Amino acid sequence: MFSDSKSDKVAYFGVWADGARDRSYQKEALRICAAAVERCVEQDLRTCPETQAALNWLAGNGFSSAAAHFRRAFTLHHPMEREAAVTSALSYLTRQASRQSRPPRDQ
Repeated sequence: MFSDSKSDKVAYFGVWADGARDRSYQKEALRICAAAVERCVEQDLRTCPETQAALNWLAGNGFSSAAAHFRRAFTLHHPMEREAAVTSALSYLTRQASRQSRPPRDQ
């Protein structure tokens, strides 16, 4: 899903199509990260290809700090601490995504 190839672009719609694709990828990455909160107590998500692909996409598309928070949270040994850290990372990511999706204020 998280491909950087040019083959998924629509030639005639240019920037509009790219923006729609990026919003779709962002929405899917947020969904995967939210699901990670549910699974992080029982699973080692450092080895989950889907979660890592979402974090790689986020890191390369303006959310490198949030992706780094997730990666650090996944390394915590204690399950309850890991869950709290992943929940906090999701909250941070959601705030960042919300800020990016807002139109700029008129000055």
